[in-house]
Amino acid sequence: VYETISVTPGRKKYQSHHKKFGTFSYVPLALNQYEFLRQVKRLNIGSHYVLIAKPLRALMDLVAHRKQSWSTLGWIENGLRIDQDNLTDLRQVDFMALKKTYKHKRAQDFLTHLQNDIHLLKSRQKADL
Repeated sequence: VYETISVTPGRKKYQSHHKKFGTFSYVPLALNQYEFLRQVKRLNIGSHYVLIAKPLRALMDLVAHRKQSWSTLGWIENGLRIDQDNLTDLRQVDFMALKKTYKHKRAQDFLTHLQNDIHLLKSRQKADL
């Protein structure tokens, strides 16, 4: 992995380099107030606590960071190498939880298109059974 990116509250980007583990970047995103921890889990690892984004939140943070516009599910499957089964595991409640999180219209539109395309994909899978 060339770079590990973490979303942070605030306005400044921070980057650190580690010889063994690579580059760590901490980037702020335009999120609505009080939505920073939406779809984020708090895990206890030994004597430390860490915040880990759930799958859809991690994807949407990447989309928002890259300012990615919606194209197709193929971009997610091929470009990001996310398996179709992982996409169909996403639930409507996951999408609804993130609806108010991102300020930028591009991220909101991406989330809506993703939700619609996954719904269609699930419908086709059910029809094939």
